[in-house]
Amino acid sequence: MRAVRAKPYLHYIFSVPALLFLTLVGPLLLFGIGTQADFIIFYGAGRILRGPQRAQLYEYAVEQEVQQSFTNHPEPMVFNHPAFEALLFVPLSFFSFRAAFLIWTYFSLCVLGLSIYLLRKYIPPLGLPERLLLLMFFLYPFLDSLLQGQDSMLILLSYALAVVALKQEKQFLAGLALSLAMIKPQLVLPFLAISFLSVPRKFAMGFAAGCAALAGVSAAIVGWRATWNYPRMLLGMNTEAGRKEFHINPFVMPNLRGFASYAFDHRISPSAVAAIIALVSIAVILIEMKACRNALNEAAQSFERDLSLALLVTLVVSFHLLLHDLCLALVPVLLLLSRASGAAWDARKLFLYGSIASFFAAGVVMTSAGSSSYSLFLIPLVSLIAAVHLYRTPWFGAAKSDAYGQIFSTDRASRLPQMVQD
Repeated sequence: MRAVRAKPYLHYIFSVPALLFLTLVGPLLLFGIGTQADFIIFYGAGRILRGPQRAQLYEYAVEQEVQQSFTNHPEPMVFNHPAFEALLFVPLSFFSFRAAFLIWTYFSLCVLGLSIYLLRKYIPPLGLPERLLLLMFFLYPFLDSLLQGQDSMLILLSYALAVVALKQEKQFLAGLALSLAMIKPQLVLPFLAISFLSVPRKFAMGFAAGCAALAGVSAAIVGWRATWNYPRMLLGMNTEAGRKEFHINPFVMPNLRGFASYAFDHRISPSAVAAIIALVSIAVILIEMKACRNALNEAAQSFERDLSLALLVTLVVSFHLLLHDLCLALVPVLLLLSRASGAAWDARKLFLYGSIASFFAAGVVMTSAGSSSYSLFLIPLVSLIAAVHLYRTPWFGAAKSDAYGQIFSTDRASRLPQMVQD
């Protein structure tokens, strides 16, 4: 009996990731196995923690010296993540860069499989159209994350764990799980602000406890001085000098910042662009707070819909977002597709599905044009947010609206047969 129960677990977390890895290892080798990838900063950080210079983890000269031992880059790619995350890469640093990149790729695929496995209980089987849409949406962020050797799958896993804990009414564990995503604070703090009206006390306690524990781990690794200086370093990334040092290009960001930087480039001053981004982001957060008032309230009928909306808006207003970070949107897209798959085809469903498919269309257009201005991905992202909002308001009368409210409720499985009959 135990062997039978273990099969789905092994299928999601080991077998399918292994098949994907064997399929992708060829392109990875063809494209230089990450010699220009973000994985350089993680691998370098792992090497630094192994030596006596761990307290200088964030020092430019130290990173340059270590990275030049395994790359030919004249300028280092600066590590800008919390010190506790670097612990993951210490074991990998004992391998060659090439081998470590391949190991990390397979590990990322396993984490993706684990995330989907955790969510599977709350997602009914998807039809062929929904599966194709899921592939179309996820393809570009997924490939970018793997080619860059990024940690996007860890963020995805953190949110998946939080959703499962909320579903099981374990609010403290949900907050604790979400604290793990603080390896990228810009993908957590806006979410908490947007869902502020529904943050339970136990959830807040779990999140605070997790953050405190992770800060303690970081301090134990690099010392309190470097830990306290870490937030200052993040703020310095947005100065003119910081953008050069950290190789930041807002034009490639698929969010509000990227779109505004692209639209107002050389038209107004950078400070004016920053002010516009800040004002619009604050306005969006305040507006969406009311719409997402049940984003962390599992007992509410609109929980999944509000949670999906809060996550999507978080991506829009996140000040630092790259293409691979859109992997996080797999959670809301999965929830939305699973809840809308049983609905009759009409204008709202077509718009929702079209919004998801437009991610792939935008990627094809930009790839064909040889453009890396991924800021244009903001258009399908905003379109998807609008599609979620349309399910909150009646288009075809109150009765029709009530049916859609049931489709997006947490107990859709029990209501669907009656809705289909109606």
